[in-house]
Amino acid sequence: MKIPRRALIVVLLLLAALAWRLPNLGKTLDDDEFWTFRATQASWGQMIDDLVAQDSHPPLYYFLLKAWGRIDSGEAWARFLNVLAGVVALLVVYRIACRVQREKSALTTLGLAAILPQAVWNSQYLRSYMLAGLFSVLGIYAAGRFFEEPDRRRLWKWAALFVLGATVSLYSFYFSGLLLAAVGVYGIWKAGRSGKLKWWIACQAATLLLFAPWVPYLIRQLPVFINHPQMTARAGFYLGGVHRGGIARGALGILGLDQDLFAELPLHEVFSSAVLAAATLLAVVLLAVIAWRGYRELAREDGGREWAPLLAVCLVGPFLLALAAHEGLGIVLTSRYFLASSLIMPILFAGFVWSLKGPWAAGALVLLTVFFIFRDQAVVRYEIVDFKGAAAFTRANVIAGGVVIVPDDRRFSDYMQREKAFPGDQVFIRAKEFIEDPRRIERESGKVLLFEIDKLENHQLNDLVSRKLAEAKLKVVIAGKFGIMRAFVLEGGAGSR
Repeated sequence: MKIPRRALIVVLLLLAALAWRLPNLGKTLDDDEFWTFRATQASWGQMIDDLVAQDSHPPLYYFLLKAWGRIDSGEAWARFLNVLAGVVALLVVYRIACRVQREKSALTTLGLAAILPQAVWNSQYLRSYMLAGLFSVLGIYAAGRFFEEPDRRRLWKWAALFVLGATVSLYSFYFSGLLLAAVGVYGIWKAGRSGKLKWWIACQAATLLLFAPWVPYLIRQLPVFINHPQMTARAGFYLGGVHRGGIARGALGILGLDQDLFAELPLHEVFSSAVLAAATLLAVVLLAVIAWRGYRELAREDGGREWAPLLAVCLVGPFLLALAAHEGLGIVLTSRYFLASSLIMPILFAGFVWSLKGPWAAGALVLLTVFFIFRDQAVVRYEIVDFKGAAAFTRANVIAGGVVIVPDDRRFSDYMQREKAFPGDQVFIRAKEFIEDPRRIERESGKVLLFEIDKLENHQLNDLVSRKLAEAKLKVVIAGKFGIMRAFVLEGGAGSR
């Protein structure tokens, strides 16, 4: 039996996407990943108690990860669950593209989505974002098919698929609700015009009813949200600033990029550099123009005219709702909130590519591919670091006899010790060890903490360390693997740079 050429290309692209996601699965877990991994090692009852008391995410991903861990308990295997979710999400995106584009454009969409930096990164990250992204785009696909279905007797199939996608995405990541709310409001208008309003309202009600059993636990999690360092700059310990860069993070996320565009820098550090700020702005503007051109081409396609408003709502709606939450509640926007939106962005990129003629189309495709590959490698390859700058800074600031908390990157800590960046008899505590036994710092007589700036946002470390630093006027040295370094003194709980 001869395999159709189109099916063969799809299989090859999916296999290539799988291979692209396999490297770095064995890299050291960061603090959030480690907490996720450790939580699934407890009993089922203890895991739920820990989630409610200490975490700000719903439970489904943890349940799946715990069951997945029965096959193999390794960290790489745990991450492989997200790899599979990411590849399946690409298949759903391709199915959407097939409804709105011609064959070559749909295949281009699949190819670009396979190397989209945001999709690759979340496929390798041991958190619930990729699972939520998969079922969110499944909900988008079901909603589109629901709106275009002419046969009322077949509406139940797409309605059920939408409820499944919406419910699972909510049980995976609370902020999936931003996308669902935007699609829900659009659906009321769209379904009302086509006589399907009762069906659509029933879909929303069914989703809410299925999520209702977890609502009491969500209410118990609210203190974790309120006390999270993304919600409060308590004791001056959160250096990122609650409101900095929210719009830029959202724009980068929707365009399929991570929020740290051209270097492993916090976004406010990017904007402190005129060169990086200009490069970031240029990349965002160019990709936005490309997306707009692609959207216009999509709206001209026979199938695209029906889907174009829905896709526009999925791209813009969650961002506007998140921005309102950002300004009203102080919730920091991150690119993770817009993973589902970014997964459908390649549809517009591919539309732009094939709106060009001849060599111009090939050139645009090559440039987008090279940019995505370069950007992805700059994000996931931890070898691209500035060890030398971190060592020089540390030698100038660390005082002898301190406690040093180093990142979970053995190459980094080995380099720092070899270069004698830590004078005196520091006590070395790996970040993993600190999370497992946070009271260990109380048993040491140290005065210095060395830690990655990015990890200061972790609420588990923040609660204990900020309290201890506020009680005693300890000098704090923060050194990042990427040359981002700060030194400041906490005086009575107030931080001064």
